[in-house]
Amino acid sequence: MRRRTKGLLAILVIAAIAIPSVMYILNSILNPPPPEPLNLDEAPAEIRAMKADLKEKLSEGTFTWDDMENFSIFSNYVAAHHPEAQEITKDWEIVAVLEVLDSGYLWFTVANDALNLTVESVPPEDPDVTIILSFDTLTEVFSARTTAAAAFQRGDVDFDGTLGIALKIDRLNTIFSYTIMDAKLYYSSGIINFVITESIEGSYTPGYTLFPCIESIITNESMETGAMGAGKVLIVDDQGTIVNQLDDSQHSVHKFINSTAVMMGGSDGWMEIWDFVSDTRVELDIPAGHHELDYNPITDTFMVLETATNGEFWGGLEVIYDTISEYNWDGDLLWQWDARVHLPFNSTLYTTICNNYTFRGYTDWMHANSFAWDKVENTIWLNVRNQDTILKIDKDSGEIIWRAGRNGNFTILDINGTEVDSIWHYPHSLEWIGNNRYILFDNGLFDPDVPTSMTRNGTGISGFVEFEIDEENQEIREVWSWHATNSTYYFSESGGDADRLPDGNTLGIFANQALVLAQPDPVIFTEVTRDGEIAWELQVRGGNGTYYWAHRVERFYEAPLIEVQNQVVDINAGTLWLNISTWNCVKEMFSTDGEIRVIVDGTEIYQDTFEFQPQWIATNLEVSLSNLPTNIRYIELQVENNDGILKSVVIYGSVNPQSVDPVFYVLVGIMVAIPVIIVISLIRTGKIKLSRE
Repeated sequence: MRRRTKGLLAILVIAAIAIPSVMYILNSILNPPPPEPLNLDEAPAEIRAMKADLKEKLSEGTFTWDDMENFSIFSNYVAAHHPEAQEITKDWEIVAVLEVLDSGYLWFTVANDALNLTVESVPPEDPDVTIILSFDTLTEVFSARTTAAAAFQRGDVDFDGTLGIALKIDRLNTIFSYTIMDAKLYYSSGIINFVITESIEGSYTPGYTLFPCIESIITNESMETGAMGAGKVLIVDDQGTIVNQLDDSQHSVHKFINSTAVMMGGSDGWMEIWDFVSDTRVELDIPAGHHELDYNPITDTFMVLETATNGEFWGGLEVIYDTISEYNWDGDLLWQWDARVHLPFNSTLYTTICNNYTFRGYTDWMHANSFAWDKVENTIWLNVRNQDTILKIDKDSGEIIWRAGRNGNFTILDINGTEVDSIWHYPHSLEWIGNNRYILFDNGLFDPDVPTSMTRNGTGISGFVEFEIDEENQEIREVWSWHATNSTYYFSESGGDADRLPDGNTLGIFANQALVLAQPDPVIFTEVTRDGEIAWELQVRGGNGTYYWAHRVERFYEAPLIEVQNQVVDINAGTLWLNISTWNCVKEMFSTDGEIRVIVDGTEIYQDTFEFQPQWIATNLEVSLSNLPTNIRYIELQVENNDGILKSVVIYGSVNPQSVDPVFYVLVGIMVAIPVIIVISLIRTGKIKLSRE
C-alpha cells in the first residue's frame, strides 16, 4: 500500500473517532441541559428555613403579602449564587417593578452585576419596565402552577416598557420560585435546527431571509400555551446558514428602512432599529405597538397599531379595540385613527363572524393585525382579522371609505369567478403589491367550509391569496392562491406572512402552533412559484422541549436585481437600446432614489436617476444611446441604490482577460520571447550543455 494511501486511511480512522466526540462536546456547549434550581445544601440555615416556610405557604395557599419580605431576602440569596441568575444580571443596569394590585410593589434593581430585590409601598420613578398583575396571579406564578407567559396570554398580566426586560424579570422570578418549589426549570437553550427541505435550482432567486425566532418552551405538558423564552433575529442564506444574528430581541415585525437597517416592533414595548452590518441597535421613544409598523420618509414619521378600551363589556369580558397611531422620532403622537369612534362594537356581528374569539382575556372585536399605508394618496388599508374584512381609510378625515370582505358590501369572487362568502379566513399580513392588487396570508381558521377549523385546537388549510379590488364595481376577485395540501403540517393557528418576490414567487410562513397551542411543530418558510410548485423551503425545528415561533419574514438580496427584458446592440451603427426591470436589494414601503449607468470599456458614457418602486414592484427603465465609441470590447450596465450598493451586468462582450487590449498580448509575447531567444542562443554557442542522461 502506498504511503499516501496509508496516511489518508489513518486520517479517516482518527476522524471517525474524533468527530463524534467533538460534536458531542460542541452540542453540550451550545445546547446545555435545562438549568436546575439552586442547590441549598451549603446555604445558611436561615435561608433553608425560609425556603421551607415559603414552599409550605405557597403550596397550601396561605402565602400573604407579609411573606414578600422573606421572598425578597431569599431571592437575593439565590440571585447571588445561581449561575444563570448571575449571567442575566451581568453588565445589566435596570430598575423594574412588579406592581401587585391592591398590595404593593416589588422592585428589581440591577447594578454592578448584582440584583437587589426589595418590597416597597410606592413605585419607583421612571422604571424601565412595570409588570402589572394581581396578588392571586403572583402566587400562581411563584408556586409554579402557571407561567407569566400563560397568564399574559389570558389577560392576567400586563406590562409597560420593553418586552425583553419583562422576560428577563420573568426568568429571574422563575429561578426563584422553582428553587422554592423544588420544580424543574422549563427554560433551556433549545436547539435551532435548520433543514432545507426543498431547493430547486433555477426556480428561485437566491437571497437572504430575515425573521424573528422566539423560543416556545413546551416541556410542561399541562401548559395550554407555550412559555415564551429568549428571542433572536436571524438572517440566513438560501443554504440555511446563519449570516447575521441579533440576540435578546422579542420583536415580531421587522421592516427595512434602508439597505442595512431594520425597524423592529409589533410586540409592545418600544420600537428599535437594528443595523445588521454594523451590528448597532438603537431604542426609539416610540411605542412598538402590536402586529404592524411602518415608516414614512416623506413626513419622517412612524405608524403602529395599538389597543384601546372604553369600559364596554360583553360576555363578561371588556371589549378591546384597535387604533392606528402616528408618531415622530421624539415619540409625540401626531395622528390617530380610533376604532372606538369609527367602528363601534356590534355584538350581533361579533357573534356571527368572530366565533367569540378572544385575545388576552378580552372580547376581541377587531384583532387588526396589518395595514398598508399609501403615503402618496394618504390612505390606509387595514386588515381586521376577526371580521374577515379589509377597511380602506381616508387618513385626512379618518372616515372608512369602504369595507371589503365578509363584513362588507363588495361582491366576492373566487378564482373561478364564483360568488362566495369569503376567500380568506382570519388572515394575517395584508400587503399592497401594486395597482389594485393585494396579497395576504390566509390562516384558514374558522372556515365554515372546513368543519375541523371551527375550533381553536382544530385543523385547517393555510395558504397565500392574491386578489384584486375593483372599487368602481365594488368587487373582490381572487387572481391567484396557493394552499398547502397537508392540512395539519402547514396549518397556522397564529401569525403567518405572504410576500410577493421580484421574480414572481411568493414566500411565507406556516406552522406557528408551538407558542399558541404548545405543540412541537416546526416553523416552515415556504417559497412557491406562480405555477404552485415549492421552489425553496426552510424548516426551523426544535428540541429539548424548546420550539420556535415566527410571525413575519423578509427576503432581501446582496445588491439590486437587474433583469434585461430586451436589448439591441449594433456596434457598427454605434447604437444601443435597453429595456430593463430593476428592484432594490431590500423591500421598502416607499420609493427610493436609484442611479443607472452605462459603462463602455471602463468609461461611463450614460448616467441617469430614477426611483425604485416600493413593495417589490418592478421599476421599468429604457436606455437609448447612439454614437457609441468604435472598437467596443464590452458594455456594462450598472444600477446603484441610495445607499451606494451597486449591481453590474455585462450586456455585450466580456471584461475578462480575453477582452484586454491586443497591445497587452504583444507586450506579454515579447517578454516571453526574449528569454527563450537568449536560452536558444546560449545552447547553440555551447555555453549551456544539455545532458542526455
